[in-house]
Formats: sequence, C-alpha cells, structure tokens
Amino acid sequence: MQQPASGVSFTVGQASELAQIPERTLKRKCAEGGISAELVKGNGGTQYRIPLEALPEPAQIRYWVGQLKAVLMTDRRDFMHTLPIPDALVRKVAQAAAVPRRRDDAAPAPWTHEEFEEKTAWFFTMPKNAQAEAFRRAELLWAFEDMEVPEGEKKSYLAEAWAKERGTSRATLYKWRQSVAHLERHQWAYALVPERRKGNMPGAPKADIDPGLWDFIKSEWLTQSKPALRHVYRRAVALANARDLDLPAEKTIARRLAALPLPLVTLMREGEKALDDMYPPMRRDYSTLAVHEIWNADGHMFDAHVRWADGSVSRPIVIAWQDVRTRMIVGFAIGKSESAHLVRQALTAGLERTRAIPQRAYLDNGRAFASKEISGGQATRYRFKVKPDEMQGVLTMLQVDVTWAKPYNGRAKPIERFWQTLTAMARRSEFVGAYCGNKIDNRPEEHDIKNAVDVALFERLLHEEIEAYHDRAHRGDSMDGRSPRQVYEALMASTVVRQPTASQVRRCTLAAQPIKLNRHGEFFILENRYGSDACAALPRHVRYMAYYDPNDTALAVELWDGEDLVATVPALDSLGFADRNAAQDHARAKNAHKRGMREQTRAMQAMDKARDRTTPRDPQATPGAPLPRARVPQLAHLGAGAGKPKAGGAADELTPEYMEEFRQALARGEALRYGS
Repeated sequence: MQQPASGVSFTVGQASELAQIPERTLKRKCAEGGISAELVKGNGGTQYRIPLEALPEPAQIRYWVGQLKAVLMTDRRDFMHTLPIPDALVRKVAQAAAVPRRRDDAAPAPWTHEEFEEKTAWFFTMPKNAQAEAFRRAELLWAFEDMEVPEGEKKSYLAEAWAKERGTSRATLYKWRQSVAHLERHQWAYALVPERRKGNMPGAPKADIDPGLWDFIKSEWLTQSKPALRHVYRRAVALANARDLDLPAEKTIARRLAALPLPLVTLMREGEKALDDMYPPMRRDYSTLAVHEIWNADGHMFDAHVRWADGSVSRPIVIAWQDVRTRMIVGFAIGKSESAHLVRQALTAGLERTRAIPQRAYLDNGRAFASKEISGGQATRYRFKVKPDEMQGVLTMLQVDVTWAKPYNGRAKPIERFWQTLTAMARRSEFVGAYCGNKIDNRPEEHDIKNAVDVALFERLLHEEIEAYHDRAHRGDSMDGRSPRQVYEALMASTVVRQPTASQVRRCTLAAQPIKLNRHGEFFILENRYGSDACAALPRHVRYMAYYDPNDTALAVELWDGEDLVATVPALDSLGFADRNAAQDHARAKNAHKRGMREQTRAMQAMDKARDRTTPRDPQATPGAPLPRARVPQLAHLGAGAGKPKAGGAADELTPEYMEEFRQALARGEALRYGS
C-alpha cells in the first residue's frame, strides 16, 4: 500500500464514526477492495487500517475542519494552507470551517480612529432592528469568549451545545470571531451588522461588475411587476456567459440592490402612491377649527349582506357626513348603491338634525359626490367638465365651499377613522353568517347569502353604533380624551352658525334632471308625464332644470331656468282608451285655453293699433313718396260697452277708460286660458 499523502489512517471503528458508515459495511468494502485498506497486526490479531484519502470526501472535510478548530482563530488561515490536501479540497474545508481563503493582500488591519468614527456614524443610520441584532451578536460573542471550560474539556467540543441553547450554531460563532479578530471588543458590534447591510459599510470591499450587466439587473428588477431577484439573476448569468463576463454572487447583487436609495426603489417597484405614503402625513391642528366649519363626507360598503324590503340582498352602502372639529356624525343614509340621491339624503339628515350649514365641505372624489346635483357650480371638481351654465348643486345653493380629497389618499379624509367602527360592527354576533369580509380572501366559510339580516335590524344596530361612537372617549387631536358629543355640546354653547331655511332643506330633498319641452309643452321624468298651461307657454328650445321628489313622483315638479323658477308643473295622468268623460274634460280645458289665448291676442293687437295711431311718422324715414299704411283688422269688441276706437288724437285713443277696458280684456283672457 502506498503511503497516504497526509499520513493519517484510521481503524474501522474510527473510520465508521468519521464517515458515518456502519463498521460491517466498511469491513465488507475493504475485503472486496472497494476501499483501499491495509491489514496490520495489533491487539491480538489483524485489522484493517484505512487511510484518510480512501474515505468519502465529506469524511475528509469533517476531519480537517476538526483539526482547524483546534487551532487559534488568528492562525487558522495560515495553518489551513499547510494541509497536505489538494486546492479543491482546501476551498471546501475553508467554507465548512468559515475560514477565509488566503489572499494576496495582507490580513485586515485594526481600524484607525478615523475609520472607527466613520463606521460608527454609518452604524447609527441603519434601522433600529439591524442595530439591535449587531449588539446581540457582540454580546453573544463576548459571552462565548469568556465561557469557562471545565478542566479536561475542549472549548470546541462545548461550543456546539452552548451555541444551540442560544439560538445559533458553532459555525456561526466562529464566523463572527473571524470577522472581528483584528478589532477591539468595543468595536465588535459595529463589525457584526447583518450581512445584508454590510454592502453600505464604509470601506467595505466592492465586487467588480460590468456596468452593462449592472444596468441590465437594475432595469429588470426595478419594475412594478416586482420580479424575484433569483429570476433576474438567472437571466443575468445567461447574459454574462454569452458575453464572457464575470458576475458576482447573487448575495452580492442583493446587497448592491439593497444599497440603492429607498425612495427610488419604492417608486420603481411600487409606484407613486407608495412613494407618497413614505412621506410623513401632514399634521392638522383641529383646535383652530370651529364647530360646523368643515363637514367631511364619504361612503362605506358594509361587510355583511342585508335583505331589503323588496326581498333583494346586497351589501349596503352607508353615506355619512361628519363634523371635522368634533368628529360627530351629523347625518347619514343607507342604500343599495352610492349615488347622488343617497348623498343628498345624508346631507338633508345633517341639516335637519343640527339646524346648521357648514362653511366648507371636504368630499371624496367619487362620482356621487362630484355629480352636478351635489357640487354643480363648483369650479374645482375633478370629474365632469365644468360648464358656465351648468346646474347649481345643493352645496352651491347652500353657499358651501367644496374641497376635494386627493384620490386614493385615505389619510386625508378624517372620516376614515369612523369606518373602523362599522368594520367592527359587521363582526357582531347579529351578523354571523351574513358577514362576508371586505374581500373574497377573508370571507368566512359560514357565510351564506341566505343568512342576510333584515334591513330594519341593520338600521337599528347602525343607530346604536353611531350613538355609542358619539359617547366614546376619543384620542384624536384637540379632543383631550372627551367624547365627540361632549366636545360638540361644549363648542356649540359659544358658536353662532348659519341655519338653513325650510325651502333650502326642501331643495336638498329634490332630485334634479335637465329636460326639454316637447311640442305639446310636456316632459317626462321616470316615465311620468308632466305638463300645464304655464309650461305650454314656455319656449321649446330652452333646456330647463326640473327638480322633483324621487320618493313621490306624483308631486308637482319645479321647473327652473337658471336661477329663476318659471313654473310648478303637476303630473299628468294618462287617459283610458275609452274614457269618454275624461276626454270631454280634456277637450273643454283645451278649448278654454284656446279662447284665452285668442282674447289675449286681440287685446295685444288693439294695444299695438292704438300705439301705432298715436305715434307720428317720420317723413325722413323713407325717401320718396310715403308708403300706404297697412290695414289692421279691428277687433270685434273689447268687452261690454267697448266701442270702436275713434279717429282722433292721442287724448281720444289712450284714455283711462280705454286702458281699463284693455286690462279687463286681458284678465278675461288669462282666466279662460288657465281655467280659473
């Protein structure tokens, strides 16, 4: 047998323990020649002697690692390179023992005072959790170095159990020792920062990377699709191989990416919204506000199903108005969907409950709030094109200035805190089985649409929750631990507010719809027909705004032309096909309307004729011979006792008696026209 290169050999028992192979298996392999071994005499007989080189590679590595750990840490690197083993095996042993390979440069030198100051300043720029981890490692390493070893024991044998009790391993401890071997103890914590943070450490060596490869990695990784680094690195490896370029390890690339500016990474991988969220929110001083100075409105979809009066089932929408200063919910309404009508209902409830009009309104940018019914006439809407002649919304009518919350910025809406109350309400026992969560991922298994609660129960519980919220102590700014109701009552005792009139409150209850009259002077709203004599006399080409009660379409509709009320129009019932009496009534009303129009026309013609006779002609108006005057047919009569106009002067034509007869004729025409 050739002398082994290392000169190290083992008995079968020693080799079995080292290689973790049963002795019987080793003996059989030695006898069959599978393992090169030598038979030697000893201990009363012959036995196999197995060289180290004949054992599997993991067994060889395990042996040399054990030899290294018996050497001082500062001497391990030099000792390792004296081992009689191939270079390939040296690298594996160094990795297993956490011993850095020998480099051409000298061993790390102790930090100078300037270097220590620089690294200390950098250390305290890291997150608190990274600093705490570094101090934990240093304390653990101090305790290990100061560990008392019983006589006859080796520290390396005790290290594994000691480290395991403290949540680490012997290899990790030795790795930390190696990284701080050139430093003083008070400097250890600053060198034991987590590996992912060391890429930013001052003076840390940087692995070389081709600029083109680095740009490729950044362009692939810094996208909002958020690809995993391992996939990006895999493509970078393929590119490096194709171009015959060196590429650092994946962990090195990860440290390089972690060193990029966090705002840049956030913007490129998560978007502008996430970047905005990084900026500290503006702190508002609520103490500067007066009660009813600002009302805030928003909508919330309840996280449980409700059965409505018509038998349908859906998640209800709650629209609420909140006084920003006191956090009081001044008005709310519930419905099947978020709409301008629901916003008006909640606003009307707030006006009736508080008898106050806010100075400003802080609104969400949803379609319901930005609709013309609510904010028409406000020049600051995000949605819908603002037109000079657009309809006037209820907030504009109430002279309330509107401020719009920034889209997708929940922190800017103070009422968002109240919605947490409704989120908790949906988890009450009354909603078991009806609770569906805010998304499909957190929907409980017990949820069934058949378990929907009655809308009356939902309304009652909602009232209870809101009143309990009003009486609960609030930790918000300028609340001083008081409840919203306490703050509201205290401030209202010394506050003067604008109060809405009855007509303003009624206007808030009316829905609005632009209409044009048809040739009959009628219009339709929700398939209901509206018309009147006054409506029939209006121009057909003008676009009017009709305000109606959506809860009772049988009521009369207010017709407005800009800021002027031009008519109050009742609903018209359609006649039955064979309803003779109704048809006769309709014919009589139509004939009366026509007679009244004729009477008015005759009166106007008589007035024009009289004015024409009393106005002298200007001879210079038309050159040449005067033109013959057109004949105007005279009225048959202007009323009882009215005679023909006399051919005389102005005193004979526009006498007080004549004017009185004219007014009487005009009044008779109005009476006939409108059926009075």
